[in-house]
Amino acid sequence: MNKWHTLAIAQLIPHRPPMLLLDRIIEADFEYVIVETVIREDSTFYQSGCGVPALVGIEYMAQAAATLGGLQATQGGEIPILGYLLGTRKYYCSLTWFKAGDVLRVFCKQKFRGDSRLSTFTCRIAICKSDVENVVAESELKIYKSPVKTDE
Repeated sequence: MNKWHTLAIAQLIPHRPPMLLLDRIIEADFEYVIVETVIREDSTFYQSGCGVPALVGIEYMAQAAATLGGLQATQGGEIPILGYLLGTRKYYCSLTWFKAGDVLRVFCKQKFRGDSRLSTFTCRIAICKSDVENVVAESELKIYKSPVKTDE
């Protein structure tokens, strides 16, 4: 995908702080994206002494899917549109909390894109230490993309 590395995630998805949870794009192609976020004590949803609840991983995955949708739209010369998370299938996380200092890599691959504006994504989250990635969460997401509004 052309120039994906020059784009900020905020250019591709509607989220803004404090709900913009991802830090940067690591790698992308037309069918997948890898994004990263670092858990800090000032991270949204951070609970002192514990970290960020692992269920927030679903939102990290959803924002990764939105980032991929934004990249696909801009690659096609279009403006990114809103998408809505309809549900997850079999979210599994081996952790209860993401701890301060954890570097999370979220991998999101588009599995299905239909004409009805429904898409399915397979996602996983890995904690990165040095060059080692330890997958700690996996799920499948179903997303509905809203129709583009016209001025008619």
